[in-house]
Amino acid sequence: MREATVNRKQRGFTLLELMVVVAIIAILASIAIPSFTSSLEQARLRLVVETIVTDLRQAQRDVLANGASGTATISFTTVEEWEVKKDLGADGIDELSRKSSEFAAGIKLSTSFIPPEVSTSLTNIRQFADSTAGNIAFCNSVGKVTISHSTTGIWSVGTLDSSAAC
Repeated sequence: MREATVNRKQRGFTLLELMVVVAIIAILASIAIPSFTSSLEQARLRLVVETIVTDLRQAQRDVLANGASGTATISFTTVEEWEVKKDLGADGIDELSRKSSEFAAGIKLSTSFIPPEVSTSLTNIRQFADSTAGNIAFCNSVGKVTISHSTTGIWSVGTLDSSAAC
C-alpha cells in the first residue's frame, strides 16, 4: 500500500519545474526572434533583387527571340515603387506586368540611370542607345544589394552589404 502512494506522488511536474522550463523557453525565444527576423528581411531583399534581375535578363532574351516588334520596360517611379512590363508583340497587350507593391513591401531603391527607366527592344538591345552602364540599388533594414549593368549589356548582382544604409 505504501508503494502505491509513493508512485502516485512521483508522477507529473511541479509548478516550479514548469515555471523554470517556461522561463528558459522565453529567454531562448527572445534571443532567436531578432535573428529570425533579420533572416526573413535578407530573404525578402534577395527575392526582390533576383526577381528584377530575372526580369531584366528574360527581357533581353524575349526581345532577341521576338525581333523588332517586342519591347520590355522596367520603370522606376519612386524610391518604393517600380513596374515591369513586357509587350513582346507590340500590340499593347502586356505579357508581363508586375508592380513592386505586389512583392516588395519595405524595399527601397535608388538608381543611377537617367531617365530612371530600363527599356529593351531589338534596336536598343543593350538596354540603352549609348550602351550606358549603371546601377540599381535595393535596400531594406538589413542592408543593400546592387545590380549593375555593364556597357556590354550584362546584368550582375552584388552581395549583401549590411553596413550600407538606405
